[in-house]
Amino acid sequence: MTSGQISRFSTAWQSRPESLSVVDAFSRRSRRTRDFHGAVPLPLRGIFNGEAPNALSMKPEETTQAEYRAVDLLREELVACVKKILSETSAPTSDKDRLDRIRAEAHHLETLFGEHLTAERIRIIDVVQPLWVPNLGGGEPATEPPPMPPDPLAGSIVVVDDESKFREPLVQQLRREGYECVEFGDGERALSYLEGHPCQMVLLDVLMPGMSGREVLEKIKGSPKLRDTPVIMTAERSELEHIAGSIHEGAEDFLAKPYNPTIVRARVASSIQRNQLRELEQRTFLALVKSQELLAREIAEAADYVTSLLPKKLSAPVPTDWRYIPSSELGGDSFGYHWVDDDHLAMYLLDVCGHGVGAALLSVSAVNVLRTASLPDTDFNDPAAVMRGLNTAFPMEKHNNMFFTAWYGVYSRSTRKVRFACGGHPPALLLCAEGTMDALKARGTVIGAFPEAKFETGEIMAPPGSRLYLFSDGAYEIERSDSSLMTHGEFSKLLSECPGEYKLDSVVSQVMAQQKSPEFSDDFSIIEFHFPGEAKDRGDTLTLNADIGDLSRINGFLREFCSSKNLPGELVFDLEVILEELITNVIKYGGCKQGSECCTVELSVDGSNLNICFSDCGAPFNPLDRKEVDTNKPAEDRPIGGLGIHFIRNLTDSQHYARLEDRNVLTMTRKIGNRH
Repeated sequence: MTSGQISRFSTAWQSRPESLSVVDAFSRRSRRTRDFHGAVPLPLRGIFNGEAPNALSMKPEETTQAEYRAVDLLREELVACVKKILSETSAPTSDKDRLDRIRAEAHHLETLFGEHLTAERIRIIDVVQPLWVPNLGGGEPATEPPPMPPDPLAGSIVVVDDESKFREPLVQQLRREGYECVEFGDGERALSYLEGHPCQMVLLDVLMPGMSGREVLEKIKGSPKLRDTPVIMTAERSELEHIAGSIHEGAEDFLAKPYNPTIVRARVASSIQRNQLRELEQRTFLALVKSQELLAREIAEAADYVTSLLPKKLSAPVPTDWRYIPSSELGGDSFGYHWVDDDHLAMYLLDVCGHGVGAALLSVSAVNVLRTASLPDTDFNDPAAVMRGLNTAFPMEKHNNMFFTAWYGVYSRSTRKVRFACGGHPPALLLCAEGTMDALKARGTVIGAFPEAKFETGEIMAPPGSRLYLFSDGAYEIERSDSSLMTHGEFSKLLSECPGEYKLDSVVSQVMAQQKSPEFSDDFSIIEFHFPGEAKDRGDTLTLNADIGDLSRINGFLREFCSSKNLPGELVFDLEVILEELITNVIKYGGCKQGSECCTVELSVDGSNLNICFSDCGAPFNPLDRKEVDTNKPAEDRPIGGLGIHFIRNLTDSQHYARLEDRNVLTMTRKIGNRH
């Protein structure tokens, strides 16, 4: 401390009517930092002024010798300042009592330097603010100390008390502790200040003239801006009966007058720390909520993606229906079906272990392999071979230790047989028209777990009108109100008892009712395959791809059908005209992917009527809405599709259009022997 600093200190002391301790003077110039072990104020800031030598921030891992030397220099300079104060106050004076108090404070400060100003203690404080010390290692001198980080005690404490004899000593102590204080003698002015100046804490006298402390507390806790500010009520012992009500109304704590400095220090510090922890908890909670919302959006997007990959529902020749409800965590269900050839329909469902995006991606990858028939050297009409191919292609050690269950079946329209294989998956169910039910079981382990796993192929006849149900374990492994789980057998019974027309909706409703929640802990997946009610010859249905070359198949299909049903040969020409127009329009203008399945023709005879059902997966289009074409106009002047509707209306007796399950379905009838 320079002589000028001592002079300024002496002037400040002489200008104050009340006693000012040396510790108070140092505290007001110091940074507000505490020793974490002793709660002792350490006046570290401002020790080195602009005249200080080279400076750097010492880090704990730097040379221990330099650290001890820096602390020694700091202690020596402070002790020299204290000794200077002692010498300046030793002369006889009329104000000897004040000087004695100053000397006593100085001796106490000197003792504190020896006890607490050590390298070990400085390292503790250095966690909060690195100590600025002389550069003992050489290098360029620094003209300014490093910038201060945010002070953990930054902010102010508002003290409200109408009695200065209690208010002023309290403010003095808090300032010595390193807090900034603002004091008021009445509640109205304090409230006005608080509205524009947020603070760390309010110390509030419970009884004051005008607006009482409890009224001020009510205003603070009723303000959205101020209600989180901790309030400590203060009261004399005769007023303590008011404290209980104040605590109930939201006060953090209370202090009894006259104040005990140790209790003041502890309760103020703990209240501030509790408030900081609450703020940290709130920030953490909001961050967690935001993270969960983001995760939920990502899972929802992943669920939408998985849903978009699921197959379109078929209306003919094997009508299908399905329900897919992803769990809140997104499971690993995925399924599909497609025609391997004109006679064989492949049906499959996979369920990857675990939940989340990883499980969903693996299931989608495996289903794509089946959909695109990309397993090498595999006959996709042989279910056991397909299972072996999947087991080889998806070993769990190469897919984050995830395995999956699978059921794969192939339905033959010509033989009405279903051949199937199972890889640890729940058996599918075949429900016959008369009400009997069979579980389609076949031996086989989960896919990806065992390299040399064996799989067998089962076989069953699908009677006319029967329905096949393929599902994952998430459809029935639900927890009911009595903590029991639904079994496969109970689910089978539920399926058989549900009404046929809206069976899947009824199944979903009943499962939700049993678990008393619309949310599923695992993906809910179920597919229904409805096999035709009448046995039909193979020639009754023709499926064509979006390829003009497929038109050549129409004539042979019609000739074979008419011959098998003993129908007049003249029908072949009329039907060929109708179908070629319809199919050509779908291929050219329906938006179907080149080479993919685009339309189906189904013919049947009902007494003297020939029924023609034409369905396609093109864009919605009702040809019956088109006006009758003027056949006298040149072809280039006629609208697209106009000639086709002309043939339809003139070569058939009735027509009906419907948009069913994302397909255009045009049904026509023609009286056998009737010719237009």
